[in-house]
Amino acid sequence: AKRYDEAARSYAEYAARFAGQGHKLTALYQEGLCYVRLGRPGDAVDRWQIITAEAPASEEARKAWLRCGDILFQAAHFDEARTQFTALMINFPDAEAQAAATLRLGRCDYNEGKGADALFLFRQVAANFPDSEEAAEATEGITHILYGLGRDGDTSALQELVADFPESPLAPEAGFELAIRVYDSGDFATAAVDFDDLCGRFPRYSAADRNFYYAADSWEKTGAVDRARSGWSSFLKYFPHSELAPGALFRLASIRFNDGQYNVALEDFKKVLISPADDQVLAAALYNQGMCQRILG
Repeated sequence: AKRYDEAARSYAEYAARFAGQGHKLTALYQEGLCYVRLGRPGDAVDRWQIITAEAPASEEARKAWLRCGDILFQAAHFDEARTQFTALMINFPDAEAQAAATLRLGRCDYNEGKGADALFLFRQVAANFPDSEEAAEATEGITHILYGLGRDGDTSALQELVADFPESPLAPEAGFELAIRVYDSGDFATAAVDFDDLCGRFPRYSAADRNFYYAADSWEKTGAVDRARSGWSSFLKYFPHSELAPGALFRLASIRFNDGQYNVALEDFKKVLISPADDQVLAAALYNQGMCQRILG
């Protein structure tokens, strides 16, 4: 009936009057749940700690260790939360309890900025309990830590993320970060292959237009004009409304101009001029439009 205040008093009365009837632990646990519903987590922890002190190996204690730890974790009392989760592991060696406690210990480390320690614990959960409910969350934690390490300069972390967790939402970002580092180094031939690979591996990625754009740009910088032409055409086919589209159209028009396709290039430059391109691209397009018109008489 959701009358939690009344229920809490009833459970407390039962636990006091019928302590030897075999349901005291259940009553204490339920009383704690009532306090959680009432927004009194401290009182809930007090009741549950009575259970863990009196019957640490009971089924009610199993739930109480976990619940206490979760409440303390949410309050950012990470050391106290660790104590609860560690006690759960000691008193309940089964896989279910071990997976739940290890994951939560990893969360404590992660929230305190101890990435390496959290990574170790998350790896333990994923490796030792692959069929558990906690495995998916552990894997997500691993990918977030690897991505963070990669953004801080650890290339091997990004490589591991892309290779071992291709289904992660962070894998496309990690792949782009790796490829753009190669691009920025000036190795455009390798960057072109890397960006092409990303186009094929993550075609539905929300920022896939970047991969197509940099792939075409890299091919053009290597002097592979045919590959660049194909790349710019593919970009405009798949991402006509991208903010990068005006720049891509300008680059394709420039290739067509150099190919002697002045009529086609002229129309492309006109389209660039009515697009939301930046001033530098618009100025270059206007100049090239004039060049086409001069050549065409």
